[in-house]
Amino acid sequence: MLYGSDLYGRVDPIRGAGAQVATLFFHVMFVPLIPGKSYLVDSASVAGVGEREFQGKELPALDRRSVARGYLEGGILAVIVLATVKGALAFRGGATNTCLLAAGVVALGVAIYLGMRALLSREASFARAMELAEQADVGAEQRIAIEIAYERISAEEGLDRILQLRGERERKKQARRDEVARKRAAKRAKRKARENPALRAKAPKRRRRARERALVSSDR
Repeated sequence: MLYGSDLYGRVDPIRGAGAQVATLFFHVMFVPLIPGKSYLVDSASVAGVGEREFQGKELPALDRRSVARGYLEGGILAVIVLATVKGALAFRGGATNTCLLAAGVVALGVAIYLGMRALLSREASFARAMELAEQADVGAEQRIAIEIAYERISAEEGLDRILQLRGERERKKQARRDEVARKRAAKRAKRKARENPALRAKAPKRRRRARERALVSSDR
């Protein structure tokens, strides 16, 4: 595509999570121009919105390092492409000096590009990884996996914490199921009371007895 949206500026790869920060840019001829939003994306994601959607979670604000890298990469690649075209035209026209100059520009651009990629692709620190996990609202189990990967806790301790989290979630689910069952049972009892006149007659007596028992209990 000559223009569209794509991911640029991948920075801060997180150990053990297979994720890193990238920014969605509007591009023209694959040169990033306007940054949209930054995301914590799956490292294997390939952009190309409209054709293949990437997997990621939106960050609350644009990541400056990601945007800077996107612009730097785009600018250097644009210079390399222009210098290559200029050198090819000069070679065809017999302008040797211009051709050599263009070749030198291409070589310098490639060296800067590769060096910049190595510099900005360094692994995120543990503090930065946890900050990104919080900003992207990463799940508790994934955060524990990051702690294990950065050797902040042992694998055994991490497994214990994950099992505890799962047990708590299961208890909460069971409590919600019990509450739903209780409400349904109450609704069924009310429906039966409305349908049965004898039950309706007994209902006030039961309520009166319940109030009397409550008063006796309070006096004690």
